[in-house]
Amino acid sequence: GTQRPGRTVRLNGADRGRAASIAGTFTAVAFDPNHLSLVKGGPEGRRHFLDAALCQLYPGYLAAERRYLRVVAQKNALLKAYDITPGGDVLLETYNEALVTYGCEVMRRRAGYLDQLAPGGSGELP
Repeated sequence: GTQRPGRTVRLNGADRGRAASIAGTFTAVAFDPNHLSLVKGGPEGRRHFLDAALCQLYPGYLAAERRYLRVVAQKNALLKAYDITPGGDVLLETYNEALVTYGCEVMRRRAGYLDQLAPGGSGELP
């Protein structure tokens, strides 16, 4: 696709294209008081934390997560206008199939990461 202006990355003076292309290049662990939301906050904050870590560990995860979130948004938009959308039933089936495909990919990575972090887990990450 066409890149939007201002959305490219340069690394050591070399053009690297889209920002997503360097996901996983700079791995770091940081703690700040906002991380307490992991135990005190809701599930959305925990998913965001997992997804940020997974983007660093698996460069392809960012693209998988974006595909999943795009289909969720498209399905939600369809459901809001379902009664007035011609062929809505076919489109809904298509979105549901895509959600299964992309959702399984995201869930598999999240579950694998949680397994590694859990007490008694191997603790070995790629």
